[in-house]
Amino acid sequence: MKNVYDWIVKEHKAFKGLLEELVAANPDNIKKRLRLFNKFVKNFVAHETAEEKTLFQVMKHNRMAKQATLKALEWHQSIHHTVSDLTNTEPSDRAWLSKMLVAKENIIEHMKAEEETVLDFLKKVFEKARIEQISSAFHYIEDRELDTESTAAYESE
Repeated sequence: MKNVYDWIVKEHKAFKGLLEELVAANPDNIKKRLRLFNKFVKNFVAHETAEEKTLFQVMKHNRMAKQATLKALEWHQSIHHTVSDLTNTEPSDRAWLSKMLVAKENIIEHMKAEEETVLDFLKKVFEKARIEQISSAFHYIEDRELDTESTAAYESE
């Protein structure tokens, strides 16, 4: 099992690649767009949930990490709102791609900021044993969330 820091950085890289593929997809290929968007949402929601229930819960009680953690939580709320807006827009609508491009930029900026602040605090503030506990809980929650069927943004057509 990878430690939570390495795992989150690896997933962020995968999310960035998936977002790039999603916005590059042919606008006329709605099925591919839906498949990629649903894959992104399912995995990103599981990832965010695991962060919020493990890493952020621990870090928001640390004086040094609290502000960065609260900011990351606000980013998550903003991203949830954006994803909800995308879900309420037909993928065939021309506005969908514009919204997705803005979402992509915001999500990538969030991941970069999270790696530079929250994860940096994690490495500086917590001992190895505590990071291992957080890592174990993170993987457990993320796996549980991925097993949940209700995280698809659009129903399969």
